Amino acid sequence: MATTETETTRTEERYDDVDDDLDDRTRTVVHEYRQAEEDAGTSVRWGPWSPAQLISGAIGLFLTVLGGIALARTGLGDLTAPETTVLGFGHTPLLGLIEVVFGLFLMLDAASAFASRGMLIGFGAIAAAFGLIVVIEPGAFQDWLGVARNSGWLFLGIGAGAFVLGSVSPVFTKR
Repeated sequence: MATTETETTRTEERYDDVDDDLDDRTRTVVHEYRQAEEDAGTSVRWGPWSPAQLISGAIGLFLTVLGGIALARTGLGDLTAPETTVLGFGHTPLLGLIEVVFGLFLMLDAASAFASRGMLIGFGAIAAAFGLIVVIEPGAFQDWLGVARNSGWLFLGIGAGAFVLGSVSPVFTKR
């Protein structure tokens, strides 16, 4: 793998200020290291990152834990019964399963700056719409998911926050 001129220049700049303070033996070792690094064409580079990754991971972790606790309490026998309450929010096994799946997707997408932004925007829109429906008509999903108006506010808040933060979160790249 050939080293580009820009990479070589960066490598040389990185060691230029070191050379002045070295004795002959150490200077030789540093020179050999430089040569080996250039021959191998290796360098350390940071990939792009975004604050959306942290937000995505945090929301994903919260949803996975919330849904996991609900599943631990209800089991997976019948997806619509029994109902339980986790942190004051009603749950059926189906809602717990949905939360775990969404949470795992968000945590997996936290590994990529671009994927986490897109996932936050998409998940945020879905969660906000679902939350708004539950706030307006609390009984719409009561039988299937065990949600009440307070659950609607939770999903509306998480969804709107995820959508906005995913939309405005920058992606930083090292050039």
